[in-house]
Amino acid sequence: MLTGTRAFAGPTRTDVLAAILQREPDWTRVPARAPAAVQKLLRRCLTKDRRDRLHDVADARLEIESVLADAGEESRAGAGGRGAVSRPTGSPSPGPRWRWRSPPASSPPARPRSPGRWYPSG
Repeated sequence: MLTGTRAFAGPTRTDVLAAILQREPDWTRVPARAPAAVQKLLRRCLTKDRRDRLHDVADARLEIESVLADAGEESRAGAGGRGAVSRPTGSPSPGPRWRWRSPPASSPPARPRSPGRWYPSG
């Protein structure tokens, strides 16, 4: 998304899979103004050695939240401890957040009861 192109491309699925396994992405296409933390995260997501790669998107989320928290602390420190991290004006909202919730015990199930579902929070 940062470069406007796919990290690995090819005319067929087989070519794309071969590119993923054999080639490195063109790191020069990542914008120079991209924060160092974003560049580091991209490299960890796309590294060939699975021991160095993030295990799933939850790991990426934790790293992103850590960077945002660090930026918030720096922002508050620069404002004498009174500032807050805010989204730039005109940026899109983060969208709905989802959380795991067990079905209510008081309502009879319309179909066989499942152990739980994902519901929008809020």
